[in-house]
Amino acid sequence: MVVLLLSFVFFLVAAVVGYNIWTRPVQNIDPNGKVVVVTGAAGGLGSDLTRRLLKMGAKVIAHDIKMEALQKQFPGSNPNLEFFACDISELSQVEALATFTKECLKKWNTPYLFCLVNMAGIARTFNQKFIAPMVSLNDAEMLGVFGVNIFAMIRCTNALYPLMKHNFTENKDKESPIIVNIASLAGIVAPPFFNYYTATKFAAVGYSDSLRRELAHAGVRVSCIKPGFADTNIVTLKPHDPDCVNFGPIVQRNLNRKTADFGGLMKPSKVTDAIVTCMFSSNETYPVHYIVEPPIKFIITMIAVYVLPRRWLDAIIAK
Repeated sequence: MVVLLLSFVFFLVAAVVGYNIWTRPVQNIDPNGKVVVVTGAAGGLGSDLTRRLLKMGAKVIAHDIKMEALQKQFPGSNPNLEFFACDISELSQVEALATFTKECLKKWNTPYLFCLVNMAGIARTFNQKFIAPMVSLNDAEMLGVFGVNIFAMIRCTNALYPLMKHNFTENKDKESPIIVNIASLAGIVAPPFFNYYTATKFAAVGYSDSLRRELAHAGVRVSCIKPGFADTNIVTLKPHDPDCVNFGPIVQRNLNRKTADFGGLMKPSKVTDAIVTCMFSSNETYPVHYIVEPPIKFIITMIAVYVLPRRWLDAIIAK
């Protein structure tokens, strides 16, 4: 049994490595002048991506909830950069973002939006002062996290998709537009005490899969990025709730483990590399990108999730 399992794992790893080499993407789409909307652009990943796009000659509409945060991240003026501050968990403000995007397209004399990057995300709301089990959280916390991580993703996509170039013919355009949704490795492995964050990332993966299969007929690409833990503010840990008598010790133990694990945070540039590859490669064959550092962690994670019995996996993760 052990030999059979090891043989299967070896074959799986060899197949993945071989397929990666055979289908290596070629960045053959010219980024110069392409218009990209990045939500959550003042954050660690969003700001890194925005700077990379500007260096490549793209035009960027950078969104975040506070204008001051955008101005702090990107001081000075740039003719290829526009700011828009709003709360994208509110439908009316997403519609305002779409209207602003139309105005920018007209200003830049560009007929279509090339890319939407749904980057905005939160691990918990600003009102949640402690890490605690989901059964102790209120309705506002649930709606707050889902509002930014899922509802905003869907609303931004619905509002900005009409601004993209559609092609329903057999001959798809090499420079077809793309929607990039940022999920997380927490969308395939559900760690305890990540509150509603994990639930939203599982939802983001399912949404991206369905959307990709629907929009393929319109010549619009959809990619889902699943980073491991990156060195950004979203992983800032809070203390456990001292009032959770039954869960307190468990939460504290889990918190200590995560603090140790976060010593190996990857750089935001790794995620940016994957996003840029998706955007500007017409032969991109991976609709889902897993980004874990070092790569051996990814292999171990995949084996644990898809090979180990569920009871074993629960025991390992919840230990």
